[in-house]
Amino acid sequence: FMSAVGTGSPWRNEVTPGLFTTLSTFRPVRLAAKMNVPTWIGLCERDISVSNKAIERFAARTSHATLQRYREHDHFSPFIGDATTSVAADQVAFLRTIGLAPGVG
Repeated sequence: FMSAVGTGSPWRNEVTPGLFTTLSTFRPVRLAAKMNVPTWIGLCERDISVSNKAIERFAARTSHATLQRYREHDHFSPFIGDATTSVAADQVAFLRTIGLAPGVG
């Protein structure tokens, strides 16, 4: 966690206990079929915080999903170092394909 937090950040690695009363029932895959908008989904294959199978099910049930896989990334690596640039470039490329980001040049 801490490698993704900048020096001097006021963020603390804490959550309220009340979070756990709702976290166990949070299942985005149940609503995936109702999504009718272009959706970019990044799947970090080394992520141990989120189930890869759940992300794959979500993408399969979302009618306009683009699933981008990252074999070398875990949950936080897209926010650190060179990974940030490559993942952001993939997201901007997706936005360009759906007309929500201007082209270069």
